[in-house]
Amino acid sequence: GMMHVPQVVPHLVLCMLLLLAISAIISADAFTRPPKIAFSINLVQYPDSTTSPSKSATRRTTPSRLQTTKMSEESHPSATIIKRGAVNTALGSIFYLICDGRTNTDEDDGVSLPLLCFHMSPRSSDEYLEVLPLLAENNDRNNGRVVIAIDAPGYGASENPTRSCTIDDVSDAFLEVANELLGPDAPFAVAGSLMGNFHCVSLASRYPDRIRGGIITNPWYSLAAAASAETKEAAQNPSPSGSAIEDSYLLREDGSHLVELHDKRKSWLDPELNLRVVHSEMGYLINRRVRYAKGISIESADGYDFEAAVRSLCRTSFLCIKGQACAELFDKFGLDGTQRFEKACQLFRKNDEGKGVDGTTSFREDTLTGEKSTLNLVNQMPEEFAALCNNFLSECI
Repeated sequence: GMMHVPQVVPHLVLCMLLLLAISAIISADAFTRPPKIAFSINLVQYPDSTTSPSKSATRRTTPSRLQTTKMSEESHPSATIIKRGAVNTALGSIFYLICDGRTNTDEDDGVSLPLLCFHMSPRSSDEYLEVLPLLAENNDRNNGRVVIAIDAPGYGASENPTRSCTIDDVSDAFLEVANELLGPDAPFAVAGSLMGNFHCVSLASRYPDRIRGGIITNPWYSLAAAASAETKEAAQNPSPSGSAIEDSYLLREDGSHLVELHDKRKSWLDPELNLRVVHSEMGYLINRRVRYAKGISIESADGYDFEAAVRSLCRTSFLCIKGQACAELFDKFGLDGTQRFEKACQLFRKNDEGKGVDGTTSFREDTLTGEKSTLNLVNQMPEEFAALCNNFLSECI
């Protein structure tokens, strides 16, 4: 007789064919559909943590760990590793880069002071990308240091400020970042470039117990000429009603406004660095359009009393690094760079008269020379810049 085939078999075959078809559709869709990207902020994780971090740990770094963790040689991350993160402040979320060059954090072993770095305008923390590892390794001492480069509100990856703010307000937001990462009472040193110099003296003049040393680079300032300098935001204040602020940067259909950004610095920057600088300025200009539409402004240099801040310094040592090519470039632009740099240094010298390093201020100055000693010298001369900074921080603080 003939073998009887159960009726269920054809149904099984159909089900298998249907599953194969569905699988093929899913596979094809996987190739055509963009993958989902999980974004996470890469905060510094310290080797004493043997368990997976909690939700709060992924949001912020525990300050006490930064001060007390004992690192073994095997677990110490290379100082060349630059990590990133963000801290919520009164002005919004502020982005930072961090490089940890310590071999341990035992205070008895001579831990170097942490260093916070503030960029010029319209740059970002990218200005310190090359020097972060050099400053963190701190080759003049056996132990390294924590170095943090911060994006100011409205610059880089930081959010626009939530309200109009002064240079002191922004500096206080930077202090919030320091409190979060280093601890609320931890002392540290500061370094700035052009606009970043104002944040250095703002913090040092108002928080002398926290700021143990400061490094200012290309210390250009002028109440009369600040509004015309390319590194300063136009002095514009919102009306009490918060009405929109007119933006001086105009967009053109032919894209020539973008070409102008490239052409600004091409005479002293190589194409690679120029691309990075243009990227920073584009981000700044895009953020500025957004906040100006809301009537939100950031105080410009000509609204900040730099002289009063320097005169009020009482216990902070400072180093001034001047770039010869930068001063000459500003002279060429009619900005009196040589005279302005000297005037800024005179303020520190006068404030330093009759004071010593025993609990009061001390002042040093150095000049970098050569074709790369431009307003972008931190990027262009990282080894020379880091050497001056490390020597000052090791000897004077």
